[in-house]
Amino acid sequence: MVAPFAFLLMLTVVMLPAGSALADDAPSPSVSQAGGLLVSAERLIAAGQSAAAVDLLLPLEPQLAGTADYDYLLGLAALQSGQFTLAISALERVTLVQPRHAGAWLDLVVAHRSTGDLSTARQLLLHVEQTFATEQLQAQRMLALQRGLEGDSLLRGWHGQADVLSGYVANANLGIGVGAFNLTPTGGAVIPVSVDPASRPRGDASLQMRGSAQRLFDHGDGSTTQLNVGSRFRSYADESAFAFGDVAASVSHLRPVAGRDDLAWQMGAYARGLYSQGEMLGVFAAAQGGLRWVAGRCALAATLELERREYTASGQFSASLAWLGGQLDCALNRRHSIGGGVRAASDEPDGARPGGGALRSEASLGWRWAATPKVRAELSLYAAYSRDREGFSALLEGNARRHLMRTGERVTIEWRNPFGLERRFSALLELENVHEDSNLPLFVFSDRQVFVGLRLAF
Repeated sequence: MVAPFAFLLMLTVVMLPAGSALADDAPSPSVSQAGGLLVSAERLIAAGQSAAAVDLLLPLEPQLAGTADYDYLLGLAALQSGQFTLAISALERVTLVQPRHAGAWLDLVVAHRSTGDLSTARQLLLHVEQTFATEQLQAQRMLALQRGLEGDSLLRGWHGQADVLSGYVANANLGIGVGAFNLTPTGGAVIPVSVDPASRPRGDASLQMRGSAQRLFDHGDGSTTQLNVGSRFRSYADESAFAFGDVAASVSHLRPVAGRDDLAWQMGAYARGLYSQGEMLGVFAAAQGGLRWVAGRCALAATLELERREYTASGQFSASLAWLGGQLDCALNRRHSIGGGVRAASDEPDGARPGGGALRSEASLGWRWAATPKVRAELSLYAAYSRDREGFSALLEGNARRHLMRTGERVTIEWRNPFGLERRFSALLELENVHEDSNLPLFVFSDRQVFVGLRLAF
């Protein structure tokens, strides 16, 4: 507060030796004048007149540099008035005198970011996370700084990550989850059928490689465009016939509504290709539009997406889908965040496929936790439901309409800079469990996966 600042200033001036830097060509402010100027500067900062506060404080620098309270006021005023070099000099003096001054460290992050020195800003932010307890920091400000640095990096070029993982997949061949089922022809006798062991689930060791990259463009009018590319490939030690991969690219654009900071139009498009054994299996493409609303720590989006699915080997499964959905992403604090979404679609096939058209719905929920500056965890829950409009087959359950319910849980743990490796490297552990149930036993499916590996950020 003002009174303690003034007292410390007076005490500092009184204790200075006669031959100190107070000896200057211009008359030095008196003790009472120094305290009064400090109070006036603090009022100017509070009133948004930071440049005037700097002008008021600078004449005191020869006498009071090294006094934490004075330096912090000078650093804050310089930062807010865009004098970043002066701000860095003053704030660094604060951290030397008071290493536990969390506010000074955070302001240093802002100052270095403002000069374009993102590397130093990131290092300082990591120091803050490692040094100070959660209750000492402003969670919302920390999150804003983290996201701001990420956005600044994307504006400077392509950034992303590449992963290499090895592990085990319990159902590498996409085997049928039941050992037997019944054929139930309409008007006929029930016929029991045993599933060929070759069609039952088989586990196998697997190698997985994947990568993704992003680039952000700021158009200077409040709107931004982001480009994303990614690829993935999975191979198996024995089940090589089931190796697969995909490649994808997307673009998204945000444009403020009527100049508002909290509401924006959201537009985008993506394309994705699936392949196996060197042959393209299918291509998905979509265009979407909607609104994105930011309220405090949360962002809510409502979108309409038109998707086209083309299957090269099984043309009867090609279809057009119209998805309507919403997404929510909330930063609870600097360590915890949640996100999720729901969407539903009408699936209209091009030709006569078993079951005809379908109604589809999907939901997901994710929780992200930064346990420490080096260890991060993510839990994802997801579910997808579909129901055919027509009977699937006269041989199954009296030509019943098929419905499918797939549920899954995935846990990812990332350990940054393991075993003293460079900061760009992380160790990964991924666990996933998937189960699909159906009124037609032929479509019951389950799988469990575990992978470990390394990630390189670039």
